[in-house]
Amino acid sequence: MRHVFLKIVALLVIGFYTNAQNKSAMKNFQKAVNAFSLEKNEEAWVYLTRSIEKSDDNYYQPLIYAGDRSTKEGNFNEALSYYDASLRKQVISSTYLKKSRVEKYLYRWEESIADLNRYLELARLTNDRRKLTEQELKNLQFGKDSYQKFIGNGGILEVKKLPFSDHKMEYFPCITGDGKTLYYTARELDSMRTDENLFKGSKTEKGWSSHSAPVLGGLNSPGNEGASTISADGNMMVFTACDRPEGKGSCDLYMSRFQGSSGWGRPVLLKGGVNTQAWESQPSLGPDGSTLYFVRGSSSQSQNHDIFTAQLDDTGSWNEVQRLPRQINTGSREGSPFIHFDGETLYFSSERSPSLGGSDFFRSKKINDTSWTEPENLGFPLNGFSDEFSLVIDHKGTTGYFASNREGLVSDFTALSPDLDLYEFSVPDHIRPSVTSYVNAVVVDQATGKPIGNAKISVTSLTANSSVFTGYSSLYTGEIRPMLQPGNIYSFTATKDGYMPYSNQFTIDDDAEERIELRMRSVVKGASFVLQNIFFSLDKSELKDNSLSELNALFNLLDQQVDISAVIIGHTDNQGSDDYNQILSEDRAEAVKNWLVEKGINPNRLSSEGRGLSEPVATNETEQGRAQNRRTEVVLN
Repeated sequence: MRHVFLKIVALLVIGFYTNAQNKSAMKNFQKAVNAFSLEKNEEAWVYLTRSIEKSDDNYYQPLIYAGDRSTKEGNFNEALSYYDASLRKQVISSTYLKKSRVEKYLYRWEESIADLNRYLELARLTNDRRKLTEQELKNLQFGKDSYQKFIGNGGILEVKKLPFSDHKMEYFPCITGDGKTLYYTARELDSMRTDENLFKGSKTEKGWSSHSAPVLGGLNSPGNEGASTISADGNMMVFTACDRPEGKGSCDLYMSRFQGSSGWGRPVLLKGGVNTQAWESQPSLGPDGSTLYFVRGSSSQSQNHDIFTAQLDDTGSWNEVQRLPRQINTGSREGSPFIHFDGETLYFSSERSPSLGGSDFFRSKKINDTSWTEPENLGFPLNGFSDEFSLVIDHKGTTGYFASNREGLVSDFTALSPDLDLYEFSVPDHIRPSVTSYVNAVVVDQATGKPIGNAKISVTSLTANSSVFTGYSSLYTGEIRPMLQPGNIYSFTATKDGYMPYSNQFTIDDDAEERIELRMRSVVKGASFVLQNIFFSLDKSELKDNSLSELNALFNLLDQQVDISAVIIGHTDNQGSDDYNQILSEDRAEAVKNWLVEKGINPNRLSSEGRGLSEPVATNETEQGRAQNRRTEVVLN
């Protein structure tokens, strides 16, 4: 009996001691939580450590809290130690979920997968929650495979922070066609002003400058401007502005043109069907000069963000607005579209799976106007465990730029910094777009040599038989920069009220640093010009589709200059007899005349004749020379 009594007394003593011990642990735990809330972290850790030391075998809460704090502070190995210690006291399913996510940050993939499976076994989950967790498990497997692929390829990605990227938050970069100017959105962190503004960084032969500056002119305001896209020649910008009086929704797309030394002109709301009462942002101009990609959603925070396109018409309005097909828009949040200078490779961010983080970079190739290839996740390490957005790649496809809050992109892919910076990286071969080249062209008056602004330039690939660019020369410099596929032959057509159409052909092999001059002549009665890019079927007078650009240029001239008549003259090379070529030249000139009449030109203003092979302008000994001799001449009267 006495033995039993002593046991009861011992248990009561232990109970009183344990209760007192846990009260002390709880008191210190509460002090730690309060100190952390006041950002007195050093003091908080003292209390939290003391709480853990005074806890009995059943009081596990301070250990889980310590694991959570260590995770937040990036001390992942310590976090795992705390979580394991808590599991030795009490098995709680959510602790395995926490462990799995921390192990992922340490690339301990097998352990991460095992702990997430353990969570699925233990946790009581709703059907929806179970499906989300099972998807997280699939993402873990994708992360493991992507990481192992990266390591197997050498585990090296050449990444460096841009020299002008500083204390500001910087994001949404966009780059000109020659790769020498980068525009981006920035927000000051140490200033009374926290609005978003547009900045510009420049590149020389020595590399990127060490300083950037706000863009000149009338773009930046006390409100928010950002998420811009720049035309290849750097003369037109489309950007996002929010809560403006003339706007249609919370955020809308605006356009501005560069005005030389005075900087950017006053922005105007995009005309057409792009802007609505919804939220529009994140534009990307296509290299054809007439396609715009952008994002639309109910609001900036809504989950229904999709990527759309719009086409520029002859009135300057953006219409034919269409949502990209389901290969691109999945029902998850899509954003940050960047259509490369090749016109067919689209990079964008999406919250779809498989994924390494909340939002990853993807790539898709355009098949035709209505379909795209299945998007490919760009994988590790461009995609990390945080949200990814705003990626652009230069015209050669070798160098990319993106915004990230990961400081250690090479040695430690999980290191987080408090703000976003801009980085430059070498694009891995397997995600590169097609190589493009740029042509620096300028439209000038042949008589005065002065630049001609707002001339319409149409470029057609004669190799691919397709229109690749339509745009207008800079109002102030006459410059324009089409982005083209190297190794192809292109027709250039320039038109402007009061001038005769300009027509020529160029073979593009690489970047044309030296400016090509497109010399235009004023409309004068008695003057003549040659349309080099009117094409016929072999040995026939049937007009080919790739003639439309110059046929339309001739029609517009005659439609505007109603007091002028025209003689259409056909010329051939020396392939065939004199009689054969005479008849062929007459028929071809007649075909052009008939096309103009069908379009609405009074037939009394038109006549046609053929001169066969009698007036060559180049040798007939080479194909290039013969091509120059096969031409359509127009004489104005």
